[in-house]
Formats: sequence, structure tokens, C-alpha cells
Amino acid sequence: MRRLVDEAYGVLTGGGSLTKFGEMLHLTWTLKRGLAEGVSNSEVDEIYKTARENGALGGKLLGAGSKGFMLFYCPPEQQAAMKKALNRFVWVPFQFEWDGSTTIYQDRDDVVAPIPG
Repeated sequence: MRRLVDEAYGVLTGGGSLTKFGEMLHLTWTLKRGLAEGVSNSEVDEIYKTARENGALGGKLLGAGSKGFMLFYCPPEQQAAMKKALNRFVWVPFQFEWDGSTTIYQDRDDVVAPIPG
């Protein structure tokens, strides 16, 4: 898994394919999922499965404890289907940036923008 971090960094900083990055997310999820039984639960597994069945190439569980986020890479042309399939959850637009993490308040009804590809 550590080697994949370096490879993903290279993909993201070297102008690589986001498709490759999505596939790497899936591989790391599969590896992490196999580390221990407590890594996931049935609800998280179902969310991940639904996302993959609706266009996501891969994903990552972010946060700790009972709160957090699932981050997925989904090609732009598949995002509407994935958003519809997971419509019971808040959709938070995401973009890469170099200045660090920023959190803003966003009302569920205001979340309409696709995740940039």
C-alpha cells in the first residue's frame, strides 16, 4: 500500500490519468479491506458497492469513528448515475488544490455541482 501512495502522487502531480488514480483507489480499498474485519461494516460495504455499480472506479473511507466521508473517483459522464444511486447521502463537490484542506458549510439542497474530472 505504501508503494501505491508514491505511484498515486506521481499520477496526480505528473499529469497522469485520473482513471488510473480511480483504479488505484479501488486497489488500496481492496487491500485495506483485507487487513482486518473492523476496517469496514455492512453499511460502508453497501455504499461502496453501489458507487462502483454506478460508475465509481474506486473510493476511500475518510475520517474516524462513526463520522466521516466516502470519497470516490467517478468519471464525469457517470457522476449523475452515481449521485442518483446514492441520493440519500450529501454530495460534496471536490477538487484538488495545493493550499491544504478547506471545510465550508454546504446545505444539502445546494449540492448540485458535479465533482470535477
